[in-house]
Amino acid sequence: MRSRFLLAFQQTLIDQVDIALDEVEAGKNSHGILLVGPSGTGKTHSIDVVCERVQARPRENSISPYQPTSPVCRYSAGAKADASSTASGLLSQLGKPIRSGGRTTVQHMEADLLAALNARRVRLLVFEEFNNAMLSGTPQLRGQTARLLKNIWNMSPGQNSLSWSRPEPGRGDMRLVILVSGTEDLLKVFEIDKELGSRFSTVVQASTLDFSPPDSFKAFRGLLKNMAELEALGDFVDPNDDELAARMLLACNAHLRRLEKLLQRTATLRQRREYAQHSMKSILAKSFEQFGGAVGENPFLLDAADITKHVSRRMQLLNKKMMI
Repeated sequence: MRSRFLLAFQQTLIDQVDIALDEVEAGKNSHGILLVGPSGTGKTHSIDVVCERVQARPRENSISPYQPTSPVCRYSAGAKADASSTASGLLSQLGKPIRSGGRTTVQHMEADLLAALNARRVRLLVFEEFNNAMLSGTPQLRGQTARLLKNIWNMSPGQNSLSWSRPEPGRGDMRLVILVSGTEDLLKVFEIDKELGSRFSTVVQASTLDFSPPDSFKAFRGLLKNMAELEALGDFVDPNDDELAARMLLACNAHLRRLEKLLQRTATLRQRREYAQHSMKSILAKSFEQFGGAVGENPFLLDAADITKHVSRRMQLLNKKMMI
């Protein structure tokens, strides 16, 4: 596993998933975790790390070597996701795609899904960008999605008369850790639906890195260092250079996916013959232009005084928001 710099919320998520898995594997109930935050804060990266860790956990001794297993099942909701498309997408990942003429009602797919999750010994089920499913469509469709989520947590169909309140020895019960990620708007759904909210009582908040407070900018420097090293730019991008770190943060507008694109393009241009004699700032400026960075002036073409003004204005806005 690659060495990664972890933000505070990412480490919290890892710890929460580890503890929840220990409880599930000890025969306790399913555990629901919400990961919420704005786009570009590192939610996807943190899920990547969590999934790698779960995949690396030792297999259960009771599992046959001839039975394929999927410790992690990960589903990203589309713009018009609903219960039907969610169940169908998960079944496809688990090797049970819906065929023409097959059972296609939500109830039938749900029963097949629960059986597939059990057969493949899934332990971590991830729903990414699930605000698309929980906040769009008609109230009826949103209700179906919420019920599907509850029944997966219970690991029993809605019409099943068996008690879900606690796993029973000898009954073949299986429980899951379910991680749902999305924007902060997701919290409203889980707050309104008390039954659903009680199943997802652990909330991990991803926050945007910026110049203020000081710990936030310090974390950005650590992340910049790690991402630069992954792109073989460790000798090219120095996060301890105050001015350069400020330019990088302004360039990506505190959006980590933009930062990743900027560094990837910089690494590519640096290897091209026509850029062999270019300065670091020149290559970064060209990278900013090409990958479609944050709207506004190219921070790698501004002089130091202008960078100071930009940082000062941004910190004033941040401090006003913190006071509200």
